[in-house]
Amino acid sequence: MASEGDQHKLHRKGVTVYSSVAENQRNTGHLCGSINSTSPDVTWVTCDDTARYITLYRDNNNGYTPMDFCEVQVFVCNAGTFGHDCSQFCHCEDGTCNYVTGECTGGCKSNWTGRTCSECSKSTYGFWCANNCNQRNCLGNSSCDHVTGKCDQGCDRGYQGEDCATDAYINWESTHNLQNSKLEYLLSSTVRSYHVNKA
Repeated sequence: MASEGDQHKLHRKGVTVYSSVAENQRNTGHLCGSINSTSPDVTWVTCDDTARYITLYRDNNNGYTPMDFCEVQVFVCNAGTFGHDCSQFCHCEDGTCNYVTGECTGGCKSNWTGRTCSECSKSTYGFWCANNCNQRNCLGNSSCDHVTGKCDQGCDRGYQGEDCATDAYINWESTHNLQNSKLEYLLSSTVRSYHVNKA
């Protein structure tokens, strides 16, 4: 006679996992994978499609249909994320992207491009593609790196930074004023010290 552990393993044999958009499906829909008596106690099955229902099905060919499962967990990426661990982002215009491939079927939101709408469009760069390539102050004609916005030949006079978007005069003026403040403080401290020592 089979032990209790062996019985549980037999109850796993021939179980198939399906995903579908309609409820009450049996062995129809998208086949995600199968579980058998040699499957580990904790088994991962990935359903690489968009679905609303998950069905665990066991064929009744031999009249023996019990299934033993302690727990079934279904993990789904949040809207706007995709991939095996849901760590990649998509920026779809209409609806969410495919949770596995990241593909957007309804086009991309403004400033985004690519199959998964996760690349900056030609005219944007930076975090969340929020910076406009045309607002940089590059020397001559320059391509626009879609991550950094770097200017190929440097910056126009009066601008600095990798993307030439920072006004160099404002930075110089702030630094210059700070240095003057330190100088004034040092001078006033020296004068006070002088008066104290003399008295």
